[in-house]
Amino acid sequence: MYPFALGLYYSFTDYWLQFPKRFRFIWFGNYIGLLNRPLFSRALEFTIGYSLVAVIIQVGLDSLWRCSCTRTFQDVRCCAR
Repeated sequence: MYPFALGLYYSFTDYWLQFPKRFRFIWFGNYIGLLNRPLFSRALEFTIGYSLVAVIIQVGLDSLWRCSCTRTFQDVRCCAR
């Protein structure tokens, strides 16, 4: 819990490990700067797309596996449960 809280705390600051005396709060400045970067939006699009494709493939393979285990490919209800 402590590392997470410390990381969150530092995310609201302009803290450099090399210059610890130059410490100041910038609140949401880091997050606003991140949202303005085109690479971040591209990474976010890729992550969402990858997650959706992975879930669709996993659900499809699970449905095929359940149908093959019950050996009732002709029964439409086996894939609808």
